Amino acid sequence: MPADINGRLIAQQNHFMRDNIKQQIVDLYNDPDYQALSAFYNKTTVLNVFGIERSENRHSAFLRWLIDSRSNHGLGYEPIKKLLRLYALVTPAKDDVLLQNLLLVGDYDLSFTDYPTTEKTIDRSITKKGRFDIWARMELTDRQNNRLKLTMVVENKIYSKEGEDQTNDYHEYLSSHLTEDEFPVEIFLTQTGAQEPECPSFKHITYQQLLQTVLEPLLDMVVEPYSKTIISDYIRNLGKPATGDNGKDFTVLATSEKEISRLKKLYGKFQSLFWPALVAGNIEQINKSLKKDNALPLVSLLGDAGLIGNVPTKATVNECRELLNQMESRELLESLWNANEELFAAIIPHIELQTWPIDLTCLRKASRRDNSNW
Repeated sequence: MPADINGRLIAQQNHFMRDNIKQQIVDLYNDPDYQALSAFYNKTTVLNVFGIERSENRHSAFLRWLIDSRSNHGLGYEPIKKLLRLYALVTPAKDDVLLQNLLLVGDYDLSFTDYPTTEKTIDRSITKKGRFDIWARMELTDRQNNRLKLTMVVENKIYSKEGEDQTNDYHEYLSSHLTEDEFPVEIFLTQTGAQEPECPSFKHITYQQLLQTVLEPLLDMVVEPYSKTIISDYIRNLGKPATGDNGKDFTVLATSEKEISRLKKLYGKFQSLFWPALVAGNIEQINKSLKKDNALPLVSLLGDAGLIGNVPTKATVNECRELLNQMESRELLESLWNANEELFAAIIPHIELQTWPIDLTCLRKASRRDNSNW
């Protein structure tokens, strides 16, 4: 084929792809699922304003406010009863069966003997000190007027890992300081996928479980408008991809089923637009992650989408980088990603990545923190 004819064909193909991408972007912005998700993710939360959306202390403070019956949320003891029900749900069936049954059914009266507090300092041993992120003591009374004493501690981990012997030390401290008729309720709260606590007495609860079993049901119950706003804002904060101290990390602590359904649905409709936008918007990080075994497969995928022409059967990593830099409509796709980064990043944990050759943890900037989500 003469070079001038081949050149015209390539130009026509590029023109078609550019128009197709433009139409897909228009369709995306007009899509009702996109509009609903964009409104959700573009609304700033209070924690985000102060740059503390992943501060463990601030999350502990919210949870203390929620479970304290003296708080002005108007929910009384319902939050702590729902948290105790979640604790019973994740506890192995063989452990404290009578206690589990009572907490699950919820047929008891509750009163605090030591109201919830955060950062309670304790002596872990002669050489170590520690703090319970949340501490509370309470008394439960069932229908037969039987009284049961509970002491609850919560160890909250978002970025950090468990300290050396931390939960074992905490359990040992509780065991030596509780009375014989007092039951310990030990909770290890983390994001999904984080490491289990070393001490089996601490029950692992995720923020996703907290959202689905405690927060969303309470949101349906709360009447006081101000409290509804606080809880709604906190739920929004859990679902928004966060940035860490050193830049991007895109951690998501928990996402409601409604938002997960919408994210998957939106991805299903605009998958062919999503991946090119991700590459264009993160070209520097992706180029750094390219190796012999993933460079050409990535270029080939974009070639199949018509965004890279004349994909070779063999190419060096540097040649593949150059092809990525020359992808069709790169600047437009980069702008699209940058304008929707939080929303697009929220899609990633909820889609299958088997056919995608790049480990998407490369999108995060280096951080000393432990980010185990995705």
